[in-house]
Amino acid sequence: MAIRQIIGACLALTLSISTTTAAEFIGVTAALKGEVLRLASTEPSASIGALSSGEKIFLGDDIQVGETGRLQVLLLDETVFTLGAGASMTIDKFVYDPNQTNELAANIKKGAFRFVSGKVAKAGKDTMKVSVPGATIAVRGTQVAGLINDEGISNIILLGPGPNSFGATPGAITVFNDLGSADILRGGYGLQAVPQEPPGQIQQADPALLERLE
Repeated sequence: MAIRQIIGACLALTLSISTTTAAEFIGVTAALKGEVLRLASTEPSASIGALSSGEKIFLGDDIQVGETGRLQVLLLDETVFTLGAGASMTIDKFVYDPNQTNELAANIKKGAFRFVSGKVAKAGKDTMKVSVPGATIAVRGTQVAGLINDEGISNIILLGPGPNSFGATPGAITVFNDLGSADILRGGYGLQAVPQEPPGQIQQADPALLERLE
């Protein structure tokens, strides 16, 4: 089923797409392979433990992908997160409503990941932010991949506009922390983020790393 068809089905399940309160339905799981766990949730009805494809995801869910697993999380604004083996993620904030200031904040703690921004990121350069250990990625209509190792060092790569980027041509990200920031404007380029250090030098991504993340 196409991403937009799945999202449409999700929208049909709720009367409102505003997610300003905790434990609100914000998306659904898809393309699940291997073991994927919901470790914690603020939604009383959410099952803790193994997830399957098509399950509702709620604001604040703590999701962990097993060492041989893989998962896509499809949000209501058509943002798509793909999590690889060993990845861990929480969606901390999600507001998608034409009558409000849209906002998306996610926290990826470890593992391989990829995401394609949706309609929230299209609303402005500061509306979608993804935190990794030691840095935050501000997203402007594009597709991003990365790998966080066991030491908390993050390799972050701008892939360029994705299928949900709604005509954004170059796409761009800003990687920043309290010690500095770097704008990545060219697809296939990235940097390394190390905790307690400024974002590293922008350079062309290692082809082997790109292949792994794709």
